[in-house]
Amino acid sequence: MNVMNQLRCFLTGIRDYVFPKIPLQRLRVGEDGSIECFGGGRKHWVLRSDSDVYTVRYKYFVKHPNVRGGRFSVTAPPSHYHLVQTETLSVISGVLGYMLDGVVRTAGPGETVTFKPFHTHGFWAEDSSGEDLLFDLT
Repeated sequence: MNVMNQLRCFLTGIRDYVFPKIPLQRLRVGEDGSIECFGGGRKHWVLRSDSDVYTVRYKYFVKHPNVRGGRFSVTAPPSHYHLVQTETLSVISGVLGYMLDGVVRTAGPGETVTFKPFHTHGFWAEDSSGEDLLFDLT
């Protein structure tokens, strides 16, 4: 194992100790065919899944206690980057908060945000708008 792999394993161990993972919960399928997460704070539907494209529609309920808090809510994925994948988020309704390379911004209905490989990013439902967030992630 080279030095970088040893360092990565060491840092992952520290991260997992300081920030323990939440136990996995059973998937709950809604009456509308959605997969419900975070106690009903978020729903998602797989719109397309083939060898080239994977598209999921997400709905965040901003008044739900697990969604409140915007960037710091439990539903917001931590800042991360991808080695190969490009993510595109197309907002249908509500306000999407996002961070790209350390800069915090928002996007509204009709706007698209793209995260290219090696660019640190994160996103969340901007609950200050009071409107549920609906967007497609490809």
